[in-house]
Order: sequence, then C-alpha cells, then structure tokens
Amino acid sequence: MQVDAIYDNGSVKLPDHLRFKHQRFTLKVEIPDEEVASQTSEPQGQRPEPGSGDIRDQIRAILGSDREKLTNPPTAEETKEIWHQHLEEKHLGGR
Repeated sequence: MQVDAIYDNGSVKLPDHLRFKHQRFTLKVEIPDEEVASQTSEPQGQRPEPGSGDIRDQIRAILGSDREKLTNPPTAEETKEIWHQHLEEKHLGGR
C-alpha cells in the first residue's frame, strides 16, 4: 500500500483514516532527493540490525566488541601500563 504522508520537523504524519494491526512495524519511506540537505554515509560494517527500533540495541550493534571496554574500564594501574606500552611502541619501535 502506498499513501501520501507529511514530514514535519522529525515526525511523519500519516492519513487519519488508516488503522493498523500492530503498533510497531517497519516502513519504507521514499524521500525526494531535492529535500535532502546533505548526506552522511555510515561507516562500513557498523550498521545496526535492520528493524531494531530500540536505540540501545542500535548502540550495542555499533559498538560491537568495544562495548565491553566501556562497561568495564581498566583500572588506573592498567591504564598506566597500556599508556607506557603505547609510548614504547611509538618511540622505541616496540622493543
């Protein structure tokens, strides 16, 4: 089914006469090229799961394995060791 809808500052207004079987489902929206001010491309391989409406799920998909580092940050001593290792590799060639 195709219907005309109106985009209004972040939301899409569908015709009032439509009634849906479910409260949440995926739509395909066609946006005229002349209405797009700029396009930003998503980094390759970091797209959230299609149809995932929950922002937390999308963030988890983007972070991937790096999420663990954010939820369990290293201790001060571990951070110091990581920094020293980085400096050694950078300035001394990783001896």
